[in-house]
Amino acid sequence: MDFNEVMDRVSLVIEKKLGMKPKDNVIAKYLDISPTNYANLKNRNSIPYKEIVYFSANYKISTNWIFFGQKCSSLVEEEEKYYSLKVIDRINASCGGGGFEDDNIEYSYIKLNKETLEKLGYSNSNGLEAIKVVGDSMYPILKDKELILIDKNKNNYNSNSVFLVNTTNGLFVKRLKINGDKIDLISDNKEYSNLTLCVDEVNILGRVLGILESNEHNKDILDKNNIANKEEKTEEIKEDKLKIDFYTAYVKLVNDKYKIFTPKKDMQDGYDSDTDEPLYALEDNQLHAIIMKCDTYDTLYNNKKLDIEHHGCVTVSEKEYDNYMFLFDDFYSFHYERSKLYRLIDEY
Repeated sequence: MDFNEVMDRVSLVIEKKLGMKPKDNVIAKYLDISPTNYANLKNRNSIPYKEIVYFSANYKISTNWIFFGQKCSSLVEEEEKYYSLKVIDRINASCGGGGFEDDNIEYSYIKLNKETLEKLGYSNSNGLEAIKVVGDSMYPILKDKELILIDKNKNNYNSNSVFLVNTTNGLFVKRLKINGDKIDLISDNKEYSNLTLCVDEVNILGRVLGILESNEHNKDILDKNNIANKEEKTEEIKEDKLKIDFYTAYVKLVNDKYKIFTPKKDMQDGYDSDTDEPLYALEDNQLHAIIMKCDTYDTLYNNKKLDIEHHGCVTVSEKEYDNYMFLFDDFYSFHYERSKLYRLIDEY
């Protein structure tokens, strides 16, 4: 039985009460354990059974669920919607010389939306971990302090992807290029020089899948087209190159009609990962929208290039042609579908 898995479930109970993910010292308080004792138990992978039994009785939670993961009805929906994802918070200096052992790493956990992960082709979170970017050497595709998702199962070299690597010089997030017995660690930010090491000095820990952005109390993946493995690009349309004509908008429903509106500055909630344009949180009756010509969408759809999984779709007239307006009240679905359009534009 794993200490972290058991405490993840204890943490969920506390989180439902507090409305935010508790830190270790808060969990210790709820279990009536001192923070120091809790840290020692965690290091020894020793589960405080008696304290958890009392905790379960106090909050009317099944101990079968706490210890063995058998679902408690009050948390079934929570477990069905999210994965628990390990986040690398700190790596001690001893692992900088080529080792990457759990004993040297401090972890925390976040919730990861299952639906968003499934859109990237994952049926579970096995082998997935997150780590925070330090520095701007991979700017503009990765910014300082962004949280990125790593697939540790994808640790085979290719020249198109971005990887988390452990080296004799420490941890890096870089592109890679092998030349004989040497390997170049390549930064996207041209202000940084490449680092060249011997192949046996570099251990590929996993491939960067994308960036994790906060959505209230959980995390969702915003896959970046310039991070994505170029080997996974869609097939080229075997016709003349197609101009993909679309634009994005913010719309609101007024008197049963959709109207484009200009968001207020205080609604800004981050920046777009593809264009760096401002992104906005929506209010009642407001939606994100992708707007494109009907014939453009039909061509993409018929060539099996795009099938927008939209929350709603309306047809709007503009001059001599009709447009499709694809509506999203969920920002992450909107961004995912729009990113597919950006990837297609990059191909042409």
